[in-house]
Amino acid sequence: MKIGIITKHNCIRVTKQALPLMDAGHELHLFTNDMNFTDFYKTVNYYEGYGRLKNSVEQFPDIDIWHIHNEPSYMAVVVRNVFPKAKIVLDMHDSNYLRFPEDHQINGNEKVVWYEEDLSIDAADEIVVPSHEMGRLLKKRTGIKPTFIPSACPRSSFRVSMNKIRGGLISQGGHDLPGVDELGNWREYTDIYKQLNYRRKLHIACPQFNFNKGDRLRDHYEKYGELVKLPYPQLIEFITTCSWNLVGNTKGHVWNNALPNKFFDAVAAGTPSVVFNCPEVAKIVKKYDIGIVVESMDELIERWDEHEAKRINLYKCRDDLCMEKYTPDLEKLYQSLRK
Repeated sequence: MKIGIITKHNCIRVTKQALPLMDAGHELHLFTNDMNFTDFYKTVNYYEGYGRLKNSVEQFPDIDIWHIHNEPSYMAVVVRNVFPKAKIVLDMHDSNYLRFPEDHQINGNEKVVWYEEDLSIDAADEIVVPSHEMGRLLKKRTGIKPTFIPSACPRSSFRVSMNKIRGGLISQGGHDLPGVDELGNWREYTDIYKQLNYRRKLHIACPQFNFNKGDRLRDHYEKYGELVKLPYPQLIEFITTCSWNLVGNTKGHVWNNALPNKFFDAVAAGTPSVVFNCPEVAKIVKKYDIGIVVESMDELIERWDEHEAKRINLYKCRDDLCMEKYTPDLEKLYQSLRK
């Protein structure tokens, strides 16, 4: 099957899905605004903006399935305008509706509507979501029943630590400064880092840190731990040497809907997760006994040594948490659109 993958920033979720699809014999063509992770595709098309994407899409009239990875989401509208009969899957990594409470208003009196997202959903034939809760909320809002494909790693990403153990807790992914805005409060980790207060080593692996010039974000977080900026898959190698991986935060309702990359990256590393306020990850770590769910850093410190047994359990069950387990569901979705 010929599959056109369209993404803007080409995050790791795109590659996690693509590798098993190519291993299964599908021909993948990538359209991207970011040239990371591009070595695997049949063709790679770079675009900037609506017009250039339209020009690129027009060159591929024989694509069987167009798989759009948001955000943004407008690329689904571009494909629908170019090929009115195209088969389009919109992969909802994120949704602005989930970042704010359902009753959120502008200036206190006007309902917020995310038109770009709504138009793109209307342009798609099927929707894919990375968490069950996100799928439930999307169905409630649109009436569409999405397909659940988590951000699991392919087996080729799995690692077993052969390096010196660093220990400590690793917190990976995007960070925000305190008080920036309501949208970013779920990635503002100041309170949770203060709770740890150097009782255990903290590694903060954030792709936003800039080590070559002044950086307010870096300057803020360097007070709390060792700052790390690593490309993928070197990040996975680093995680293998840590005792615990952090998922969630003490604030931010986004975590109620999330099943994030950072959990599955730790699965690939063989490192157990400590979970704060992230119910979907909590269900998985409890089911397989591969982490702990806590309400404070004090509780984590008390249970710190449990990471040894949880790591052994994780090594035993990782095949149940790899992307290859979900690739058949994605292929089934594609085939249903071709009928």
